[in-house]
Amino acid sequence: MIDKNIRELKMIDTQLFYWIGGLIMSVLGYFLKDTIDSLKETKRDLIEVRKDLSEACTRLDVLKNDHLNKHDALSEKFDDLKDSMLSLTKEIKALTLEISKKKD
Repeated sequence: MIDKNIRELKMIDTQLFYWIGGLIMSVLGYFLKDTIDSLKETKRDLIEVRKDLSEACTRLDVLKNDHLNKHDALSEKFDDLKDSMLSLTKEIKALTLEISKKKD
């Protein structure tokens, strides 16, 4: 009888152990699933951010090239203007000398 009671207690302990183990596994599985879902969402966000960043970099490169082209064009125009001013200054000096010679 005592052996029978001990066997029943061991059986109850074993069943209780399996029940608690199953409960723990279920709780861990729930939190693990939540963590994996969160990681998947983070991965999707990261892919979207990378895509947006690559598009922004492309637009930035276009703007840089546009700025450089405009700067070069303005520099050329200023150089042309400077050359024109120098030639006009020389012509004005020459005309001034001619006028002063005619007055004499």
